[in-house]
Amino acid sequence: MAIFLRIQIFCFIAAFLTGLSACSKPIPRVSIPAEIPIFTDADIDKAIFQATTKTKELTGIDEGAAVEGLELPALANNPQDELSTQAVLPNASGFVFYANYKQSTIIDVLPYNIYRHDQKTDLITLVYSGTRQIQSVAGSWDGKVVVVSMRETSSPTSDFEIYLLLVSDLANPEVLQLTNDTVDNTNVSMSNDIRRIVYEEPIAGKATLVLRTINGFISYDRTVLSRSFPQRQASISSDGRFIALVRELADGSDQIVRFNMATNGYSPIANSTAVLEYPSISDDGNRVLWLQNGTTDLVRFKNLRTGTTQTVVSAPSIGRPFLTANGGFVTYQRNRNILTKNLYTAQVQTIASSSTVLNSFYAPMWQKTVEAGRLEDQKVLGPTSAPASYYFGNATAIDGNLMVVGAPYTNNLGGAAYILQQDAQGVWSTVKTLVASDGVASDQFGYSVAISGTTVVVGAYQEDHNADGVAGDEADVGAAYVFQQNQGGTNNWGQVKKLIASDDGAGDYFGWSVAASGSTIVVGAYRESHDTDGNSTEEMSGAVYIFQQNRGGTNNWGQLKKLLASDDAFFDLFGMSVAIEGSTLVVGASQKKVDTNGDGTLESNVGAVYIFQQNQGGTNTWGEVKKLVASDRASSDIFGRSVDISGDTVVVGADLESHDTDGNGTTEIRVGAVYVFGQNQGGSNAWGEVRKLVASDDTQDDRFGLNVAISGDTVVVGVPWENHDTDSNFTDEPVVGAAYLFRRNQGGANVWGQVSKLVASDAANSDRFGEDVDISANTVVVGATGVNSFNPVNEVGGVYIYK
Repeated sequence: MAIFLRIQIFCFIAAFLTGLSACSKPIPRVSIPAEIPIFTDADIDKAIFQATTKTKELTGIDEGAAVEGLELPALANNPQDELSTQAVLPNASGFVFYANYKQSTIIDVLPYNIYRHDQKTDLITLVYSGTRQIQSVAGSWDGKVVVVSMRETSSPTSDFEIYLLLVSDLANPEVLQLTNDTVDNTNVSMSNDIRRIVYEEPIAGKATLVLRTINGFISYDRTVLSRSFPQRQASISSDGRFIALVRELADGSDQIVRFNMATNGYSPIANSTAVLEYPSISDDGNRVLWLQNGTTDLVRFKNLRTGTTQTVVSAPSIGRPFLTANGGFVTYQRNRNILTKNLYTAQVQTIASSSTVLNSFYAPMWQKTVEAGRLEDQKVLGPTSAPASYYFGNATAIDGNLMVVGAPYTNNLGGAAYILQQDAQGVWSTVKTLVASDGVASDQFGYSVAISGTTVVVGAYQEDHNADGVAGDEADVGAAYVFQQNQGGTNNWGQVKKLIASDDGAGDYFGWSVAASGSTIVVGAYRESHDTDGNSTEEMSGAVYIFQQNRGGTNNWGQLKKLLASDDAFFDLFGMSVAIEGSTLVVGASQKKVDTNGDGTLESNVGAVYIFQQNQGGTNTWGEVKKLVASDRASSDIFGRSVDISGDTVVVGADLESHDTDGNGTTEIRVGAVYVFGQNQGGSNAWGEVRKLVASDDTQDDRFGLNVAISGDTVVVGVPWENHDTDSNFTDEPVVGAAYLFRRNQGGANVWGQVSKLVASDAANSDRFGEDVDISANTVVVGATGVNSFNPVNEVGGVYIYK
């Protein structure tokens, strides 16, 4: 195999992916002759195309013109050149790729085409059109990279080679040739990070699979998979961890096999004397799909967790089936159509059609399909010393390579917190268990946590102590504890201070929420009571307390300020959530009564959020600068249940917000939403609403927004009440949980579009994945308090870490 310019090619890929200049030497381009100009129409919201006649030329789609569009020309009878599919999960941010050619009697002028179907916008884009014959095609998750096996048709003896098409800029696509030898390289597949490519080539006259691995964009390693038997038609999972393939056994039968990259091991899936073709595999490696040829073709599906195999499609003339990343959808070719089947609902839809028959329509019908969850980089379980309920992951906070995780049910609800540190190899492990110096049962130490640099704060909202000078402890006054990394020894994380409010009282719940930034700590006491209207009656409106590090002595962490809302009232629950960055503080009052329609009537439990700045009204005064409410506020939204801040952006969760999730005109309850506010949106320091975020697959009772976090341009939302299928039985299990990632400018300027849905690789009923979330730079941590490592009655809890 003569692979040319290995280092240069992948340095270019590195530059393409990262925006960095990875190499100094120029990269040769492969000229593909006789190409039709590549075009797109980004204004299309819904693409409708109709094949009218075989001779109609390719044309752009005119918006609003229902009969105009990209034609998929009629196909010849050569099966190798029929419409072929490579799917990336059909969802809010996925693509389906397919290829065909236009029938002609002159082989060297055939226009061979590759199309990309954006499932979010239903926009069909031509990403390649030229004279090279296309054998197979695959594409990346973001639709920017296409890998294709094709050959020059002008030379009858030419071989199929592997090419990369970089199509992020369709006006100036890049074409890179990855193989250049004297054998056919066919049936290509690619992981979505473009680091692993697998294809088929003959070695010593035997069909063999070749894996190409890009290591650090420096070397392009070539691995020949086992030569014990002929192997063909490999498909690599989108995360690059598994390969599904066909092995030809000595007795003439075919075998579907799974190859696990981590263990370098093969697992047989199915055997048959019938011809087996086109296997594919889900990202978790537990769902495998393949085609069994016969008079009636069968698309077979096996769940490796349960060991069950079923036929999911049965019809004549089926070709190239593909299982999507989450294992929930199948795309396949039948006759001259590409279809997809939703394995959860059994709904079949047409993706593309190529026919000479008039009125052969493509009509997109996708509605909020489930997105494949990204797999975690690491999972850390709670304490495993004995079966118990710990609620490890109830609270999480991360800062660089340090993390603190609360487990308030540990020690008979006395609670604990755990310091995790990331080593040079990127592995997180526990380095310290924190407990309060005066902790007792039921304190719930660890219910809230915060970290800033080498300082950790842990809240214990049910801690009891003498709050008013009268002998005897009072219930649920609350406290917060400060720990520092090298207190009492290197990396010892010793306690330096117990924080209590200057006017503490029974039932205040001081420590329900905590936040830290530099030398400032903020503690919320949402049940604190005081006189709000001068009638000498104390009301449970809530308060927030600010402490500074060296106030009252070196490292003393003395109280600086008690903050109240400017319009505080009974049962506001001011302090339900807090967040601080630098000189800006955000406080949620989730039960605040607010006028929702301008008629002067205050509705219950609408919620509000208050912005304070350090020097507003004087040095270190921490004065209020803005009260935030949602633009579409309504009763019982609980706006302000969660808050976070990064730079000039604040995010607010309203987990009981209700809205229409499926477009049927009916409002579903307790769906949840998150609101994004910008500091200068609508004017200087106006803190105006920028965006309302909802999940791509939102449903009733999800409670989206129970937890939120933001770092820079990325927002993560915890949804512990979300339901989804965890065991491939096509039935949603309750309270599994998920987390959603949104990014600024995704889908347009300041759009904050969804980029991923995070789910646990071992997700199960009642995990409550998303109980808490946090983000630092490019690392996301998700708490799952219901994760169980012992037996069904003991919830240990865990945290999942994503890059």
